[in-house]
Amino acid sequence: MALLAGADKSDVRDVLFLFDSPGGSLMESLRMGNYIADIPAIVSAQVGGSDMPDAICASACVYAYIAADYRYLSGSGRIGIHQFGMSEGTLDGTEGLAIGQSLSGLLSGYIRANRTEPELFEAISAIDHDDILWVPREELEDWRVVTNDVYDEEAGYINLDGKIALRMKHVSINGDSFLTLFCTGNGIAGLADLHEPDLAAYGQFDLGIDGDWVPADTWDVVDRSNGRGRILFEMPADFARAALTARKIGARMVAPSGDIFFGFQQTLRDGLVAEMIRGCPGATEAPAGFVAQRA
Repeated sequence: MALLAGADKSDVRDVLFLFDSPGGSLMESLRMGNYIADIPAIVSAQVGGSDMPDAICASACVYAYIAADYRYLSGSGRIGIHQFGMSEGTLDGTEGLAIGQSLSGLLSGYIRANRTEPELFEAISAIDHDDILWVPREELEDWRVVTNDVYDEEAGYINLDGKIALRMKHVSINGDSFLTLFCTGNGIAGLADLHEPDLAAYGQFDLGIDGDWVPADTWDVVDRSNGRGRILFEMPADFARAALTARKIGARMVAPSGDIFFGFQQTLRDGLVAEMIRGCPGATEAPAGFVAQRA
């Protein structure tokens, strides 16, 4: 810590921490995590890689790891969790219980503050200190322990001209994007507000579910300004049906060449997309006589 604190960080834009640790002191890991979170630069953390493919981050190491802005798991790297332990001492049962409750509250708040889902703390609490759970990658990503290039994701209802709409926000290393869904007279529509890369070219607008992309039938670019593109679209009934059980949903713009695109996919954690679709009459049923028109 003293070595890190003494380093000149004034001109540093990106910082990478490589983790390979079986754990150690819980409080020292929290101190290190708070230090990492306060670094005024883009901070990434990685377990595994070409130089240490079998690296691990277990026990107390996890708390330092999740303090980074972007968190990666490479190669055969593994992340392991279990309950924190207290050394045998002179504490009686009441004192030990009070300390344990205080630490639980501290860790739960720390996990939330670092944009990690509460399921992580629930899993930690369920694994005995003398055991360890090596968490599968999919669960690590669901719990936002491993975030890859994503900084944060949010979803919530908003008031849109007097009607309820669902707004999703996706913040990544490439910028922030938004997806707003709302009911129409015969289904569901949306507005994709995408962060444009330099020299963005517009060809086909796609909707995505769980990594699979399909061209939207009806869409229109309603605005391009300040490095952003806003695309209004209708959600096809078959896409709406698939979205009811989707793990991820997204939108992207594909260049005319077909091999370059920009956009995002967001992990669905709270059931709001399915709730929104079910609340829009006709969203999952194609209207009688409907003929899709491509923009």
